[in-house]
Amino acid sequence: VDFDVIRGAPPLLNRSGACDVLCYHTAHFDWKLAHDLGKEEARWPYDPEMVADARRSYDNVYHALDDIREVNDAGIRTLMTAHRWGGAAFHNAGWNARHMDGVDHAFLYSLEHVTGKHFIHGQAVGLGIYLGSELQDNDAEAMLAILHRTGVDIRPEAMGVSWDDAATAMRQLATYVRFADFWFTVADARPVDDGLLDRARERLYDTFGAWEA
Repeated sequence: VDFDVIRGAPPLLNRSGACDVLCYHTAHFDWKLAHDLGKEEARWPYDPEMVADARRSYDNVYHALDDIREVNDAGIRTLMTAHRWGGAAFHNAGWNARHMDGVDHAFLYSLEHVTGKHFIHGQAVGLGIYLGSELQDNDAEAMLAILHRTGVDIRPEAMGVSWDDAATAMRQLATYVRFADFWFTVADARPVDDGLLDRARERLYDTFGAWEA
């Protein structure tokens, strides 16, 4: 891999790769929730060892957030290593992404469904991590700070859509995941209400600032 070529890409493309590892935070909550409620898939029973392995990959990325933001050699290598592990783990687990994807990805797919648009994958997943953490009541403010530190702008406007689009994707999430036959997540267990969306909007723009075109 030529690190100079990697650094030649827009920084957002590289930084956004972190979100496809930071989403393990919400994925692990969802998999455990499905297990506790008897909603996990028979072919993918909850596996604490797999979760622990994924958590180690998450921790490696978390401890390199500043390097990832800077897109320096250490940051690039950390993300490459994390995604090399993730791809192999997905395959070796029988195409089981439970330890890596949860409501965060469900939000991305719902947002694409609502808007008819496609996004930089990690950037939209990043917004899904934050909104999903709010729905899970799972260290949402801490995850928002982590995403901000990574340098990935997760405001909807940075993706060419509006807050109303994101809110609609959240309001329709429970319906969408059943339409899409997505695996069981917090979207199936807890309603999205105006209070959650108002709180999320306030926190998001307090952290990233008001949008200016």
